[in-house]
Amino acid sequence: MSDNHDDDAINHLLGEYDERQSLSEMERKVKTHRLKSQVRSIENQEANMAKLSQLDIRGVSDTQIEQMNKEHEMMRESLKSSIPFICPTLTSFFNFSYPSLVFIGAKSGQGKSTFTANLAYSLLVDKRKSGEKRKILILSNEEMSLSVYNRLGCLHLGYNLNDVKNFTDEQHENLKKFRTGVAKAGRVRVIDPSYDGVEGATTSYEGLVAILDNLLKKHKEKVAQNPDAEADFDAIIIDYYQKINESKETSEPTWAVLKKVSDYLDNYYKQYPAPVVVFGQIKPESKDDDVDSFEYRIKDGKSIFIPATIALELKPVKEESRTEVILQKARWSSEQGKSVNVGWDKGLIVDYTDEFKLKKAQEREERAHKNMMAGVKPKND
Repeated sequence: MSDNHDDDAINHLLGEYDERQSLSEMERKVKTHRLKSQVRSIENQEANMAKLSQLDIRGVSDTQIEQMNKEHEMMRESLKSSIPFICPTLTSFFNFSYPSLVFIGAKSGQGKSTFTANLAYSLLVDKRKSGEKRKILILSNEEMSLSVYNRLGCLHLGYNLNDVKNFTDEQHENLKKFRTGVAKAGRVRVIDPSYDGVEGATTSYEGLVAILDNLLKKHKEKVAQNPDAEADFDAIIIDYYQKINESKETSEPTWAVLKKVSDYLDNYYKQYPAPVVVFGQIKPESKDDDVDSFEYRIKDGKSIFIPATIALELKPVKEESRTEVILQKARWSSEQGKSVNVGWDKGLIVDYTDEFKLKKAQEREERAHKNMMAGVKPKND
């Protein structure tokens, strides 16, 4: 359909709408934009169906076989690379490599941002098989870029982020140096909701698609020049799923937008040669067995659970400084349903060893003793 025919059809539809309800100039622009988007979507679907109707499925072409073999070799190389996942306990718990779409769910305030920072940091201090330092792309729609970089900086420098109001001038300067260094070196790229002045960069479906499509396009251009070219990033981290809750081109409800996001990521992780990790909110367990399974507890819809190759649930136990990590789904593992524990130590997520347990038990005893002594009034002479 030509643009002129598009405009004629859309103007006709808007004309009928105007007869029922008057439209302001802005409302008309918005509806025109959305209708054009729907027309393009319908045309793309029709073109795809027409292509499928002509497809001879009685045989497999040499090109298809060659592509499968190429993808298999990429997967083998990725498995050999042994990409770290936060700490040794989690790295050995499941395979973190291409192709992977990992969903990590937790209730609000129970560790998503901490795990995001720790995952990025574990990659930041690691190297590729070639010896090159790893690079990470973080799409953040909850925290500003500054906050994400500062979390990483505090992990690297051993600072307690919760005590930022008491940081010295030297500590602030060290954080600045860290941010500047990793950003300029391209080691960590953080894109937040208003990245480079673009509102909705990481909160809209169209923003997500524009960013990741452009990244994939650049990678394909590199591969066309050099078939052995590595991906620009070793992992893509999205924090978090439910905040990609709007579409600039449609007025769909949140669950429908998230379904589009899930479908898009389902296709994307199979093309870009790096694992994609998506953090998201889950609801508390209920007494209803029918809705108590992990996938039904994913807030605003379970659509991301279906394409995910790995699904993890985080259950922190604050009094013991640990988080139980449950493997709720594992497409290529026999460990599904099992769990492991990891500890927290000054913001870092570490192995939950006997040594760690003893250290934390001693710290709790010291705090209890101090609190007890603080409550004892000295006797008068």
